[in-house]
Amino acid sequence: MIWLAGAGGHIEAVEHGCRTLWEMFWDDDYGGFYWKVGLDGTVADPEKHLYGQAFACFALAKAGKVDDANWVFQWFDLHGHDASNGGYFEALWSEGEPHLIGDEKDAIGTPYGLKSMNTHLHILEALTELYSASKDRKVAQRLHKVLHILRSKFVLPDGRLLYYTTPEYHAASDIDSYGHAMETAFLLVEAAEAVHDQVEATCEIARTIVDRILAVGWDERFGGMFNEGHFDQEPHDKDKIWWVQAESFNVLRMMANRYGSPYDSYRDRQWRFIEDHMIDREHGGWRPKVLEDGTPLQSQNKSDAWTEGYHQGRAILLALQ
Repeated sequence: MIWLAGAGGHIEAVEHGCRTLWEMFWDDDYGGFYWKVGLDGTVADPEKHLYGQAFACFALAKAGKVDDANWVFQWFDLHGHDASNGGYFEALWSEGEPHLIGDEKDAIGTPYGLKSMNTHLHILEALTELYSASKDRKVAQRLHKVLHILRSKFVLPDGRLLYYTTPEYHAASDIDSYGHAMETAFLLVEAAEAVHDQVEATCEIARTIVDRILAVGWDERFGGMFNEGHFDQEPHDKDKIWWVQAESFNVLRMMANRYGSPYDSYRDRQWRFIEDHMIDREHGGWRPKVLEDGTPLQSQNKSDAWTEGYHQGRAILLALQ
């Protein structure tokens, strides 16, 4: 509960958020949280995505609502667990049945029928937080299995991280998402430490991931981390995205604490890039995106449907410990 220490009036906001989840997003008929509701409470998108269920579980556990978080876990585990292949289905229909076939993409952009690294790493995160708060045996069992799947199925031996896979965990994409890779390295270590599951081996896997991303995604000229590329190719998206910079700083801080050089130098350079270019000192907050050299875009919204305080909040709070 370190995030709430000294939070003062912010605890009221946390309580408000928890109430809103149940009052506006929870489906009283079939269970599960809707993906999107309007300000008036009408359901705008009824999909029950495991990414959203995981974040709700994570938030409730972090807020100390352990019984509520466990209730969410029990629901998405009952409906979303893939008993044949392990791990979880991505998207569920409103009634809770897996949505596996379709020409379109789900709420987070994954083609229906595939599995994503993004959803599984945040399920891992939610289970880590819930287990740390509850020590529940079933949560621990699922946590061990998802940790194993990420380490052995999504992460390749050379540190590449599969973005999409088939239900059986065969590669279905060559997208190289640098921010997700860095975030995964951190969450793997956090989970392994929580359940004492091959901690040193997991740290070495995380180190392989980080070393590879520094080699392909780090901007040696201007500093900061590029956004995205494809395996074995130069980055095709060299913009600097706020959450990618935050996650890169967070894992470089962790690696510097564990291994020292050269990660301490990368950590410091990453923070300088954030201070110099991502933090908006005139209007507050972080700029959502800057160009390769750190130049702010002349016209962009400060916030959109994906903007939150999670990535940079965690990175900064953990750095202050």
